[in-house]
Amino acid sequence: MRKNARQFVLITLLGWPVLSMLCYGLFSTVLSSHLRAGWWIWDAMHYKVRRAQGLSSPKLIIASGSNALFGINSQLIEQRTGRPVANLAIHAGIDLDYYASKIEQLIGPSDIVILPLEFEYYTRNKYTRWFTINMMVDNLDDYQSHLSLYDHLRFMLVSPLAIFSLSPRDHQVEPLGKVQKMLNKHKTSDTHWQGYSYKSMNYQGEILVNEPPSKSLRNQLQRGIPYLKKDISLSHDFLNAIRRIQSIVAINHGALFLTWPASILNPEFDPAGESYRGRVRNLLSQLEKEKLIYICLPEDFQFDISKFFNSLYHLNFDGANLRTKVLVACMEKGQ
Repeated sequence: MRKNARQFVLITLLGWPVLSMLCYGLFSTVLSSHLRAGWWIWDAMHYKVRRAQGLSSPKLIIASGSNALFGINSQLIEQRTGRPVANLAIHAGIDLDYYASKIEQLIGPSDIVILPLEFEYYTRNKYTRWFTINMMVDNLDDYQSHLSLYDHLRFMLVSPLAIFSLSPRDHQVEPLGKVQKMLNKHKTSDTHWQGYSYKSMNYQGEILVNEPPSKSLRNQLQRGIPYLKKDISLSHDFLNAIRRIQSIVAINHGALFLTWPASILNPEFDPAGESYRGRVRNLLSQLEKEKLIYICLPEDFQFDISKFFNSLYHLNFDGANLRTKVLVACMEKGQ
């Protein structure tokens, strides 16, 4: 009995890494088109990267989850600062280290990098199944080139779980030329909502829709939205990624600023409350130890629900314009 148990443990310990490598190769080369991935994300990201490659420096690079996809109007920033803007924001499930790779690819001399990160970024330890699956859809070369052997193994060990995300449908990323042709026609900043798709974006790669708050968001607000948890600690993976970004920016003689995501003013996240102030102080004190500069205050980006669209982080067109003007004012003051 003990012999069988030892054999089972040995097979498990040896078999899982082998299975991981096989699945990793299989999904990334053969079955990736059948994964239930966020295909629209890569339509959008490939467009954003190509557009950013055509911008001159000094420019401004924005990277975060979808709070800045929906909540930043780059046209207003360009008008106020005279700098071209590359808004790479797309989805909060995308690892910060992936954004570091894109920043390294696109940054030029004296560029400013702004990270309006969702609060979940500060505590996340990679890799989630969602992220791994979506990385298999994208070209991994530039992302994986800097990974340590340990992180390669961590990534691959999640890949067998992709078997649970297979779909009978065959997907593919839209040709970049097709996406460019459509978005280059859309020179106004506001857009029409056509679901989570590049078709909802403007030519600067942002989704700015003139829509009221959704019913589901109103229901969520009734239950309360705390946003920032109490007594959080910065994760090892966040610290590694942010230090990498600091180094990339410093090499290019640029500037790095963190700022706050948009949030709905509600009793669970109320600047008048001591709990709110304590949570914010805790986060800022940890970031200050890393010599990170934060601009604006979280309440600067707090708005009534009427300025939001379909998510606790997604502003509508009016909300995005308000938030962008506040952000530019903070940048000008160097707060």
